[in-house]
Amino acid sequence: MPNAHRKMTKISDVVVFGGGRWARAYILELDKILDNPVNIYVVSENNEAGMSQWVEEAGFSRKINVADNIVRFDRLHFDLCFIVNNALRHFHAAIQVIDSSNILVEKPVCIDPGSIKLLADMSRVRDKFFCVSQVFRFSMILHKFRGEVCRSYGDSELTVHWADASNARRYGEIKTYDPAISIIEDVIPHVVSILIFMGFDVSLRLGDMKVLRGGAEVQFLLHADQFKLRVVLAREAISRKRSLTFFSERGTSCCDFDNSVMPDGSLQRMLEAFVKSIEDCSYDHRLNWEDSYTSAVLTSEIMPEYRKLQIEWLALMIKDYDPGYGNDVSYAIREIVLSKVNCDWRVLRDDWAETFNSILCELLGGKLNSEKSGLDSMIWNIYKKLTKSRGDQ
Repeated sequence: MPNAHRKMTKISDVVVFGGGRWARAYILELDKILDNPVNIYVVSENNEAGMSQWVEEAGFSRKINVADNIVRFDRLHFDLCFIVNNALRHFHAAIQVIDSSNILVEKPVCIDPGSIKLLADMSRVRDKFFCVSQVFRFSMILHKFRGEVCRSYGDSELTVHWADASNARRYGEIKTYDPAISIIEDVIPHVVSILIFMGFDVSLRLGDMKVLRGGAEVQFLLHADQFKLRVVLAREAISRKRSLTFFSERGTSCCDFDNSVMPDGSLQRMLEAFVKSIEDCSYDHRLNWEDSYTSAVLTSEIMPEYRKLQIEWLALMIKDYDPGYGNDVSYAIREIVLSKVNCDWRVLRDDWAETFNSILCELLGGKLNSEKSGLDSMIWNIYKKLTKSRGDQ
């Protein structure tokens, strides 16, 4: 934690890493919160043109500068930094500003727990705040639900259902996901954050797991001594869902928190809390990084079983390939291949066929007959889709 006796900070320069829907949501809220004049700098590695156009259309041209690299701003100090880009680029973004900036980073902070702790330690020795977005802790809906479940004792069970629909629009924009990050790595940080907020035990052990639709849907059980957590996660689902169902000897309580972020005002309240903590030099423990470290450790314990079941599913599907399951096979191949090439699709450009086939053969334990039933054509379509799907961050 930074020195509690620091002088109050006057905020004049802010940098936002990100070029997607959520980065724009942050900027709109920050424009309401920050006093003028404040300069906002936006770094978008893959969507500089798109963000520049949005800035102009939104009437922010005088106060917001956009670039694809932070060095183009020709400045070293920013009072605040918001990291809202691709999760696999969070560490890289933070390292660039950690010497001078107080940081708020979206979840998942980093896939590797050690990277989270390293960033926190580096910020501490530089007398800076390193905070994590915990937007659900500012949700009035979840605050009410916590009041209902905290009175329960004895054996209990919580079911978390988290699903995103294909090509769903959120607040006027298409919601997308990074195919290099599994749904486990993407959502478990949010689940753990909610569990800790609710007061549940997060010293959990993995029970049964099912991997469906190539990994686009996962169901699994986590349990502690008197607590069970059932998790149902889905991408490319029929409809979006965010729900909690709590079972105890007192009965059943349900909570639909699908609209607990923007209409509920949670994002604005969280950003206001972060800005105030910097201005007052008063650390807000609701935005702590330790809970994200806990979730990253839990994720690392779950992932080996998930990947094993995903590969077993893919091997079975490719052995008797049916074009009717093409989307599910495509999903699994994209995710597995990206995880094996350090999550950067650019390395696939030069010799995509060899890269795909060598990785799949290694995983599946034999030669891939990619000409069978149109599988080769599908793999090429995966590559083309993949290279388009990661360009807005």
